[in-house]
Amino acid sequence: MKKVKPIAIVCAALSLLSLAGCGNKSAEEEAATSITVAQVQTGDISSFITYSGTVNATADIAVTPKASGRITGVNVALGQQVNAGDVLFTIEDTDLALQVRQAQANLETAQATYDKTVGGAAQQSETQARQALTQAQQELSDAQTAYDMAVSRSDNQSNLLSAKINLDQAQAAYDRAVENHNNNTIITAAQVALDAAQTTLQQTQKLYEQGGATKQAVDQAQDAVKNAQAQYDSASTNARQALDTAKSQFDLAQQQYNDAVWAQNNNQELVSAKSRLENAKTAVNSAQENYNLTVGVINPENRVSAAASVENARAALALAQEALNNATVRSPIRGQVAALDCHTGDMANPSATRVQIVDPTSVQVEIKVAEKNINTVYVGMPAKVAVASAGIDGFEATVSEISPSADAATGMFTVKINMDNSGGLFKAGMFADLRLVSGNNAGALTIPTQSILDESGKSVVYVVNGDKLQRREITTGIAQDDRTEVVSGLSNGETVVVRGKDFVDEDSKFKIIEDTIQ
Repeated sequence: MKKVKPIAIVCAALSLLSLAGCGNKSAEEEAATSITVAQVQTGDISSFITYSGTVNATADIAVTPKASGRITGVNVALGQQVNAGDVLFTIEDTDLALQVRQAQANLETAQATYDKTVGGAAQQSETQARQALTQAQQELSDAQTAYDMAVSRSDNQSNLLSAKINLDQAQAAYDRAVENHNNNTIITAAQVALDAAQTTLQQTQKLYEQGGATKQAVDQAQDAVKNAQAQYDSASTNARQALDTAKSQFDLAQQQYNDAVWAQNNNQELVSAKSRLENAKTAVNSAQENYNLTVGVINPENRVSAAASVENARAALALAQEALNNATVRSPIRGQVAALDCHTGDMANPSATRVQIVDPTSVQVEIKVAEKNINTVYVGMPAKVAVASAGIDGFEATVSEISPSADAATGMFTVKINMDNSGGLFKAGMFADLRLVSGNNAGALTIPTQSILDESGKSVVYVVNGDKLQRREITTGIAQDDRTEVVSGLSNGETVVVRGKDFVDEDSKFKIIEDTIQ
């Protein structure tokens, strides 16, 4: 504001007129201008930048179903309070439940196949191969002993009795092998498993043709048949080999006995013992190869295949269960139903939002900050919020988020300010003004803004110096509310004119009234 001299002249004239009409006041008193004053003070002062934005809920979730189908029930109403996990609405789940049952059955079938592969028949096959190897090794040891004894005897006498014992043992071993072959539990178990796998395959193929099973389930059933057939073929081969080995040993023992009888008068013991030893070595090699084949080739592959089938079936069950769970749509957060487009009988799908949940206890205002000011803003920075429509002013809030880059179109940075709305003062959509501190000076000299005159762009104050007034040009800084920082031109404790500054100059008479401004 500029100093107005004519007003001072008018006031002086009025004072003279008043003096003429009032005989009890001196002319000097009537001519004095009434003023209020304030002292230059030291204190903290801040400058603010004001922004505007719209109040929005901090948590605003659009709920869309993951499953498709007809809505069977709606459990909430518009404006209703919900907790995280509360059911919002449900989707028809009959087919999904059947898919879970089918996946469970497939898992049980795969588990049963795995159990048979790693236990039962497989264990028996491994045990039989180990026993055959042990027997062959024992026979080799016995043959070596017999050969050593024959070598030690130089008279070349035949050992008819030993040959007869070997023949009897071989006969008994062959009889047991025949009985084991005719009553082989491994072959029987493998045949049962093969029949079960073929039955499962036929049932799965029928379900697939009817749309009740997946192509993956059919492939798994076919793999199960192949594995069961391989188990059956392996068991049959092992049993046949065991019988052939026993028959060979029996034939060998028979030959050795015959040779012993012949050699009784021809001293052929050493020749017979050597032949037995060679045959025993061959039998051990064969038994070792069969054992390695059983536990080192067939069973590991079957175990891996069966284990993979179990894992596939378990994953399919998890997917089916997840799909069934998705038919029950739940609230992801605690909040309030802000929008509801959901009715029993409607078709739901993942592309359409049906429910909107907001948390009204925490709201935020989004503002746009210019490049020149963004470096003064930081997360945790206090802010003052005013919402005129709600009669709110000076509400304390905090900067919660700052965009790391400017908007390509506007060059402005997005800043979000969080506000506690537990009292429900704010509503989404309200228009808000925010103030952020743009500068702060501690221990600054300040005076009332009202005391400053603007004279041709210069800031001027009148300083009270005893009974005189001194015109002083000053340099100002930050202005906050009704006080302004003085950078230069005044000292702490000096007194400046506040009200009445427009009507005085350095020659003016004045009187200070009681309502002095601090």
